[in-house]
Amino acid sequence: MKASMCYLKMAALLMVLAACSKVGNFEQKAIEFRQECFGDHSVKCRSLLIDLNIAKLEAGIESMEKKKNDIVACHGLQYYDNGIRLINEKIAYFDDDVRPNIFMRTFMSGAEIELDLPPFKSERDFAAFTGQARQCTNNGQAANSTVEQRSAVTTVTSSPPTFKTLAGPLGIMQVADGKNVVTLNGARLFHGEDAQWQSPLQQFKLPDGRDIVLMSSAGGRGNSCETLFFFLTATESGVTHSPSFGTCSPDLKVQQELDKIIMYVPKMGGQAIFVFDGTSVTEDGQAVVLQDSNDPSK
Repeated sequence: MKASMCYLKMAALLMVLAACSKVGNFEQKAIEFRQECFGDHSVKCRSLLIDLNIAKLEAGIESMEKKKNDIVACHGLQYYDNGIRLINEKIAYFDDDVRPNIFMRTFMSGAEIELDLPPFKSERDFAAFTGQARQCTNNGQAANSTVEQRSAVTTVTSSPPTFKTLAGPLGIMQVADGKNVVTLNGARLFHGEDAQWQSPLQQFKLPDGRDIVLMSSAGGRGNSCETLFFFLTATESGVTHSPSFGTCSPDLKVQQELDKIIMYVPKMGGQAIFVFDGTSVTEDGQAVVLQDSNDPSK
């Protein structure tokens, strides 16, 4: 009996300690959301989903604070401070702009709704930041580029990454309407609706000499699909692009094996494996076919 009581007390203590941690709070809310709201689009569950997103962001701040020295060593104090500011801005965005209003939460909690999400004004900067922040190892140096985990699109710097490719420098610039777009040799690469959300993430060199750039598209799809990816293949004659692909998760692990680039992306119940061979993309062995709906140039 005493052993049972001790076990219960210890379990209760662990729950309290977990609740004190932002990561523990996020994990607890994730469990609650899955139990109460799987497949439920009611006002109540939309609000719980927002709570879950906020808890994830707060856990991110907690994690950054623990790794401050590494991040500052990699990118500088201004980068770190900008990152904290961006995360807090996104928390406010979820709480103020996305959450159903108090009338709906009070009197229509069981009603199903579709959220028409306003865009987060700093989505590109937020995405760029989260990806670069994970490039630091424990000693503050850049992580090995062969195998690297990123939180998708990210950069809170005033100078987004520029990659030197066989087709010319690939980077980002701001156009007249205030949007940021990817450029090649200083000229805008794509003009489609998705162009403003695209960013270069990582560059690879294939054995035949071609340059490959992993790109992300983070934004414009609301909470239903946070991030997709695609590849640009650069030669001296120009660039070609793959279809967009992904599971909507911004998290990934990527590695190069000779002439193949392999990506592991979380999905419901496991992970999807995407392979790019310089020409085509497969998802779990099945070809991803380029069409209008997944064409990053449109």
